[in-house]
Amino acid sequence: MARLLKADGTEAVVKPTGEKFSLKELQNLVGGLIEIVHARGQLLIVDEEGLLKQKPYNSAASRFSGIHIVGDAVICESGEVD
Repeated sequence: MARLLKADGTEAVVKPTGEKFSLKELQNLVGGLIEIVHARGQLLIVDEEGLLKQKPYNSAASRFSGIHIVGDAVICESGEVD
């Protein structure tokens, strides 16, 4: 089960339209081109240009990954991504 960690501190369960998330779905969820961060045996999907776009700091995603994350992020298992 994937979770969307929004930079505003809210969180939501997200599901792919098919069996797995498509690239387009992940791009829409994070608001840009995706970058994959491996953390705690899971994938953290973020906007690779988040800093350039001056997106706000995401405290929940940063705590989860142990690195500075900005913008919305999706936590999922590798098997959930196409």
